[in-house]
Amino acid sequence: MPKTDTILSAKSLRYFLQLVSTMNYTQAAEILGITQPALTQQIKKLERAIGAPLFGQAGKKLYLTAAGKEMRVAAEKLLGTISAVVDNVQAFTRIDKGNISIGVLNSIEGKVLSDFLVDYHKHYPNITLTIEVLNHQDILKYLDNNELDLALMYAKGDPVIQSQFTKENIYKDRL
Repeated sequence: MPKTDTILSAKSLRYFLQLVSTMNYTQAAEILGITQPALTQQIKKLERAIGAPLFGQAGKKLYLTAAGKEMRVAAEKLLGTISAVVDNVQAFTRIDKGNISIGVLNSIEGKVLSDFLVDYHKHYPNITLTIEVLNHQDILKYLDNNELDLALMYAKGDPVIQSQFTKENIYKDRL
């Protein structure tokens, strides 16, 4: 594994950017909740991996070198990308937000569907539902092709549904 893979971590980039923000090792370390020597060590590792000094010092004042300025731009972009990816994955995996496509069997009674939708919306108001009324064969085809997230249909006795899909009773008919 190349050295840069281990050195250019999100942590080392955050440390670098915090030091750029304060231009003071002690303040940056305090904000990061680490010791000043630990921060100094991380910056030195980063400089060794890059092959150039990132900071210079004039008296007691720190300044960014040309390499440091380039690194700042790159670090901001990289951390922005990492944050965006994490946000997207978290949004995608949240169960209380998003879109769900539902296939509804064309012979299902309207009251069954409306009762289900009202109850579902009470529990998950931030989820958008896309509903398509289909015949039995199309529902199975859409499910097989991952074009539906959920199907509302009569499943009793259907061997395909029994073996391939998870089913849950949401409504009981009274005869």
